[in-house]
Amino acid sequence: MTSYRFYDLVGWQDASGVTQGWNDLDSLEVGDTISGLSDEERRSATTLWAMANAPIYLGGDLTNLDNLGKQLLSNEEVIAVDRSGQPARQILGGGTPVWGSALADGTYYVALFNLNAFPSPVQLPWSTLGFANAPHVRDLWNHLDLPRSSHVFSAVIPGHGARLLQLTGRGDVERSSSAISQSYEAESATLNGTAVIAQCPACSGGAKVGGLCCGANNYMTFENIVVPRAGTYLIQIDSMTEGPRSLLFRVNGGRFTTLNVGGGSFFLPSSTTVPIELNAGVNSIQFGNLTSYAPDMDRIVISGDGSAFPPQSFTYEAENATLEGGTGHFYCEYCSGAGEAGFIGGGSGNNVLFSDVTVSVTGTYQMEVDYLTSGPRSFFISVNGGPDTELDLNGSSFSLPTSIVVPVQLKVGSNTIRFGNPTGYAPALDRIAIPLAPVQTKEDAAAGGV
Repeated sequence: MTSYRFYDLVGWQDASGVTQGWNDLDSLEVGDTISGLSDEERRSATTLWAMANAPIYLGGDLTNLDNLGKQLLSNEEVIAVDRSGQPARQILGGGTPVWGSALADGTYYVALFNLNAFPSPVQLPWSTLGFANAPHVRDLWNHLDLPRSSHVFSAVIPGHGARLLQLTGRGDVERSSSAISQSYEAESATLNGTAVIAQCPACSGGAKVGGLCCGANNYMTFENIVVPRAGTYLIQIDSMTEGPRSLLFRVNGGRFTTLNVGGGSFFLPSSTTVPIELNAGVNSIQFGNLTSYAPDMDRIVISGDGSAFPPQSFTYEAENATLEGGTGHFYCEYCSGAGEAGFIGGGSGNNVLFSDVTVSVTGTYQMEVDYLTSGPRSFFISVNGGPDTELDLNGSSFSLPTSIVVPVQLKVGSNTIRFGNPTGYAPALDRIAIPLAPVQTKEDAAAGGV
């Protein structure tokens, strides 16, 4: 459940501080490997707790701390972040979220995370924080002063890893003449199926849209999103939920993007900002959840000039793929998309087929497979109708997904990936994720891969 603290915290980020109280993210299970977390995951969890100014108390055996646990819990620079009295806010969301806090002396703390299991590039324009340059940047985990960073901080972060920075910002941000900031109220969107308007005193416009649940026909669409040029913009999504839920949205009828959210109220909206690709002129954006529960919607805000950094990976939800034979979709509280595909295998016809996995370059890609099982089970995976490759897996829960990364050979354009097991039972399948860029080109891909 540690991963869902990244979503829960967004729902409470406006209700913490000196006069309001402090975030409590529960016990921090990072003292040893018994928790099941990897070294990178232990560092990421400690980073989030510190940025949230949350109490750091351990749920493990203090007599069994390993060396990494001692290092994580005795780093004075990181402890200073936790004791800063300035709980962080999420700056950017999605698979590579960024959190930041500003201190009274002009110092900033910034944490960059990678929620994917494969390494992912993360780019943070300093303008997002309100300044142009960062003359002093310090890596707090490694106790290193980094080179001066102009305009953008870039790093490749390991799977489930994090970077924690202390920096000073300088310079005014030049606003592009084509930059926009446009707000669209949910109650003004086009509603379909069970989607319905309800009163919400704390919402923008005093109303919200609910009923975005559990069906391809239950959705809302913002019809007239106008931008001056094609490119990547930022979309702020204000939503409400109690506990974890997931929104799926798509632009102009294209592929769905998953936004996992958390919160503690259906009447207090919280914001998550992610990149979105828009065409020049008029666009439409559809919100809902094909198979599970979506949060209620307050509004969206489109901003930028089309030059934001695009997403670096794409998620394909198993419950929304083509489910063959006796395979079905089921609610899963802590799964991406709030759903999973189950009853896979036990026969050659019970499969999950991802029918449109699209990449722009032929090559070897690192495919993340998020699955659920209690005990050993296996997937047999076929790409583009090719021979099956067996993937032996193990796990301890049918409630909490775990991840593995495997190389997969994909061709430019659309690909199919089928998961099944012709003889035995396969794990339940949460999702697959594919990075934007291959590990190697077709010419270099001489061996390996599914």
